[in-house]
Amino acid sequence: MPTRRPAAAPDLAELPGHLIRRAHQHAVAVFAETLGERELTPVQFAILQALDTEGDMTLTRLVDAIALDAATCGSTLDRLEAKGLVLRVASSDDRRRKHLHLTEQGRRLLALAWPAVRASQAQIVQRLNRGEQREFVRLLRKLIGLEQ
Repeated sequence: MPTRRPAAAPDLAELPGHLIRRAHQHAVAVFAETLGERELTPVQFAILQALDTEGDMTLTRLVDAIALDAATCGSTLDRLEAKGLVLRVASSDDRRRKHLHLTEQGRRLLALAWPAVRASQAQIVQRLNRGEQREFVRLLRKLIGLEQ
C-alpha cells in the first residue's frame, strides 16, 4: 500500500498569527528603544493615557478600556503606583472597590512621553507609505473589531 506523503508545511511567512507575533515584537522593541529613558512600557503608557483621557475609573473599566486582562493590569498598576504615577483610592460608596487616579507626576510623564510615542509609532510603520499606513491601521482596527 503506498504511503501518503504529508502535505507540505506552510511557510511561516504566510501565517497571519506568526506575522502578527513578529509585528508585535517589532512594535514593542521600537517602543522600548524610543521610550527607554522614560522607563515606560506600552502597557504602562496605555494605562496612563486611558486615565488621562477618560478620567478616574475602576479597574474593571480600565481593563475594558485598554483590552487587557485584570491580573496583568493589576500588576502593572502596582508598578505605576510604586513610581507615584497612579493612585488607588477606595470608593466612597463601596470601600472594597478602588478608583484609579492619574497623579500630577503621571500627567507630567505622559506629556513628556508623547513626542517619543509619536516617533515610535512612525518608526513602526516607516516601511509603508502614507496610504499603506492608513490602510494598515484601518485593517488592524477591523481585525480586532473596532470597525466594520
